[in-house]
Amino acid sequence: MIIILPVLNAFEFPINRIGFGEFLLIIVMIIGIPKVWNHFIDRKRGIAFNKDHVFKAWALHHMHIIFLVYSILISVAAYYFTPSYSLVEVLGRLARQLLYGFILIVYTPLFFRPRKAVRYYGIVIALALVYLILQLIFHKFGYSFYPNFIPSKLLYTIQDSMDFRYHLNINSLIQYRPTSFFLEPAYYGEYVVPFIAIVLFNEDKGIKEWIFIALVIFSVLLTKSANGFVFLGVVLLAYSVHILLTLKMKYKWYYTAILFLIGANILAVLYFMDNPYLVGILNRFGEIGVGKGNTSGNIRILRGFLVFAALGGAFKMFGFGFGNYEAFRNDYRLITDMDHYVDNSDYMSGFTQILTSAGLIGSVLFLWMILRYSVRGGLKTMSLGILLMVMMISSSFYATPVYLLIISFMISIGEESVTTKAERSFL
Repeated sequence: MIIILPVLNAFEFPINRIGFGEFLLIIVMIIGIPKVWNHFIDRKRGIAFNKDHVFKAWALHHMHIIFLVYSILISVAAYYFTPSYSLVEVLGRLARQLLYGFILIVYTPLFFRPRKAVRYYGIVIALALVYLILQLIFHKFGYSFYPNFIPSKLLYTIQDSMDFRYHLNINSLIQYRPTSFFLEPAYYGEYVVPFIAIVLFNEDKGIKEWIFIALVIFSVLLTKSANGFVFLGVVLLAYSVHILLTLKMKYKWYYTAILFLIGANILAVLYFMDNPYLVGILNRFGEIGVGKGNTSGNIRILRGFLVFAALGGAFKMFGFGFGNYEAFRNDYRLITDMDHYVDNSDYMSGFTQILTSAGLIGSVLFLWMILRYSVRGGLKTMSLGILLMVMMISSSFYATPVYLLIISFMISIGEESVTTKAERSFL
């Protein structure tokens, strides 16, 4: 269910603030309650906690639990220093964080099996890739596919399917960017790049896996997403460094020279092609900076840091609470150079959402949590941890379905790695 959640959650559910995928996820959680109960409750002692399982969960997730508790406390405490405090907004924001946190702490270790999950993940990506290719082919003949393959309204920035079709057709006149099953090209990159990282750092790769990785990489390039390029570049760079560190010394120079020549040739081809799209992508990277335009990437990456810089000392340390930005901004007249682009919304990167909402204390707790998950499974989980933080800095990524997906893999791969080491030690 976690694998398909990013696709299904693009569609709304009649209950406000809940996506269609999250509704199904809650149903699956309810079905799984008996197994959770049997795992954590010791029936031999009546209704009592199984101390071994509880202590094991605490040992693995205690930083995550502390971070969630801190998030609740600071968000509730915001009531006392924010006159315009909105309990509905705060509870709505906390509910999703607690839902995802509960899944990661309780359900992921019990139900999420990384080997099966990667297989299902690959199937979904293969379908998404085929759909993306079909979008491109049909667009060449004057037809525009859009991702609403379920009769339901689309969530987030697009209000309904008619609006999305209009939005898509207008953008197609300028530059067509396929999205596959997702609302935006960047969301496709967010979904598929973690799969590339997992498979690349898997030791059991055959020719079929390499071909599939190449196709997925090519599909990310077809979306023309700057974010997708960045995520892909981070993973490929991490894998290249890994290869360099593991190769024998006499081969390192050859590998380095080959990488340099390939990179130089790609840059040369891109430069001499003078492709308007490629020029546009380079310009978007160059626009990152205060006062350099109202591109979504520019606002997303920098605005949160501007908000943090404008906070007082106590709020820098403790934060002003999750879901409390609009009320806090109005009460304290918090204004940045980018506010006129996004009105009162807290549109900023995932990491700066944590930095401003939970302060330096909450940010340290979060980073410590990610670090603990990252080191448990070796290179696989470390690569996912690095990718996660890059996504957190460049996207509104915190407490999203792909965030849940990546950390589920980090937890399950780490647990599998620890179990394997223990078995080898025993043997």
